[in-house]
Amino acid sequence: MELGSTSEVIADGKTGFLCHSVEECIDALSKVPGLNRQDCRQHVEDNFSVRRMVDGYEAVYQQVLAERFAQNGRALAGKLR
Repeated sequence: MELGSTSEVIADGKTGFLCHSVEECIDALSKVPGLNRQDCRQHVEDNFSVRRMVDGYEAVYQQVLAERFAQNGRALAGKLR
């Protein structure tokens, strides 16, 4: 079972539980009261602040632009020969 991006959002066992089946989900319910609310809050502040999200998007855009520039530069160099 694919969990997608949930592992980026949930620190398994610390801020929630990543489950691969309905049975695991049912078992995890009894563990929820053991989660520390402050740990959950800190995880969100550390990973999903506006600054962190902007920095992440900016890094992706810079990478895409650098790759496009590198591709276009090679294509242009090939045409000039």
